[in-house]
Amino acid sequence: MENKQLRSAAATDKGLQEIIRPAVEVLVGRTYANAGAVEWQLQDEQDRGDHLEAAGTLQNKTHGEEVKAAWLYPKQWNGRVVVWLADSGKAALKNETRAKARARRHGGRWRRSALSKAANR
Repeated sequence: MENKQLRSAAATDKGLQEIIRPAVEVLVGRTYANAGAVEWQLQDEQDRGDHLEAAGTLQNKTHGEEVKAAWLYPKQWNGRVVVWLADSGKAALKNETRAKARARRHGGRWRRSALSKAANR
């Protein structure tokens, strides 16, 4: 499936449920229904002017997994989210010009979220 088809599928509820969700479940290795109990532990929160930046850890208590995460919340949020996975983790978001350009290419307004690679796999 090409990038254009994926973006088109992600733009509809039907596409999200029939195409995107199953793909994510394959990548993650389990279904949403079997995700388990997940907790967010906030370690830092900063006001960056047009957005808030929060850093912390998502902990899956059921499966004994955790992943470091950085969440960037635009103060003028348009209801859409970009999930940014990168081996370099939070550092991938620090090049703001590149991050803004990529976010715009993948859905319009600038809004960013990122997950680093799993800390305990």
